[in-house]
Amino acid sequence: MKIGLIDQKNVLEERSSFRQLLERFFSRKATSRDDLAEIIQFEISTDNLSFNELLFSSFATPARYVMEIFLRFSSVSSSEESEECFIFNPFFRMSSYAIQKILPYLKKLSDCELIVILEDEYGVPIGYFFPKWIIRDDARYLSLLSGMDAKLDAIFLRSALLIPTEIITVKKVKLNKKSWNNGFHYNGRFENIYRWITESAVKTLYKQLGDRNLEALMPHILRELKITRDSIPFTAIMPYHAGDVLFLAIALKDGVSHVKKAMVSDWYLDILHECSPSIVPVPLVLTPMLRNGIAKPDEVLFGDIVALISEEDLGSSFYYYCRPSRDNWKTNFHLIDQFAFACGSTFIEKSELLSVRPIENHYLPEKVASPYKILFHLEGGWPLKRYPEGFQMAMIDLFYTKGYELTVLTSRAADSHRYKTIKYENLSRYRELLLSHHLIIGMDSFPVHYAAYVTGSPAICLYGNVKPSVSKAPLSNYYMFLSNGMECANCGSVDKCPINGKGVCDNFPGPEQVFITAEKMLNDLYAEKV
Repeated sequence: MKIGLIDQKNVLEERSSFRQLLERFFSRKATSRDDLAEIIQFEISTDNLSFNELLFSSFATPARYVMEIFLRFSSVSSSEESEECFIFNPFFRMSSYAIQKILPYLKKLSDCELIVILEDEYGVPIGYFFPKWIIRDDARYLSLLSGMDAKLDAIFLRSALLIPTEIITVKKVKLNKKSWNNGFHYNGRFENIYRWITESAVKTLYKQLGDRNLEALMPHILRELKITRDSIPFTAIMPYHAGDVLFLAIALKDGVSHVKKAMVSDWYLDILHECSPSIVPVPLVLTPMLRNGIAKPDEVLFGDIVALISEEDLGSSFYYYCRPSRDNWKTNFHLIDQFAFACGSTFIEKSELLSVRPIENHYLPEKVASPYKILFHLEGGWPLKRYPEGFQMAMIDLFYTKGYELTVLTSRAADSHRYKTIKYENLSRYRELLLSHHLIIGMDSFPVHYAAYVTGSPAICLYGNVKPSVSKAPLSNYYMFLSNGMECANCGSVDKCPINGKGVCDNFPGPEQVFITAEKMLNDLYAEKV
């Protein structure tokens, strides 16, 4: 039997105390080599990837990591069948006291033919035992576990994997959701998110498959039920902004995913349609966060979203909410890869990441006698994320005095003798605007990311209190990003720097640096065309 655990607390040690206890126990109790357990310790890593280091994704629930560990166990199995395994609930770190109580129960699971959930005295899942004949292709259903409620998870696993499931209570063990949550967000509303994913999946399975007595089913009926189950689509719910929709679309287009539909704001359906045309768009008629004065915590927004899903839709799809689990500013992995991982892609080496693939569809407008045309986008996001207004004016003056033709993409300002302004109306018109300019200079926001990833237009992205690693495109003659490289970037502050006390981030590059970089980029690009 393989035993998998995530142990963030002791990641600097070669082997955690948890693993040492497990190994000593199984070694002492084994009567033959076949009775030995292989204990594999995993880490949710913010920087590195390996078989044991799992990608930190702010969009991946604890259950997605159950799925990932199962997939990794399956990948090293020497037979066609998966080896039996027990996967500790990734949501929790276990105390030494809990470990000692759990070990005898683990030993008894060897050669069990059922799915077994070990629960604590509150009914919270300690971990999941999977018998050897669960196939790798079924791992995607494990991403729908709640990790919060053993009874609910048992009902779901029985219905989804069509294997009898049992719950065993480990006496005198009481897990603490608030203190031992392995870095995952938690409060009562977040628990409702995790539960809802599973509850809605159970409703869908009952509607599509019915409630069957598994022991009495003939093999051909089981095969038919699995075919029906596998025809149920997964829908990713992603209610946030244009840049998020763009990165999700790229992840679904280029990654390996079981997701077939995506629920996004009806403001951004055109982005999903253009950038991932095989994914069925599901409109979410809800004002996105931080737009039109709307500001709610993720877990509160989730309740608004659920209320918009009809009963018919709830019974025809599995839903996965891409927003609840971790803070994306705590990792160096790109948002594209974070979305891809949450939706099913597995990355064991950094060379496999989607975000490192070079962009090849470059576009360069013709240069005629008129001056270079520069498009600016200097809004987007929270106050500390925006290029300071004093810098904006100084930068525009630099380009204006050198004879450049300037356009500012904005919802606020009026035309000036130095530049004209234009509002974003829709993706089609923005694409036309972008392709008519020789360079876009802008914030860590959709307009620059679309230029870099979709049209391949020359672009310079300016970073302040967000670190570039989570959203920058691969560097090339067509793309550069600029910041002062301060270690405090990604401080998490919204409107006031915790160091200088001002509403301006000191990590932004100065106007002169932006101007020099832009001139060099344009000169180099058009020198290549001569």
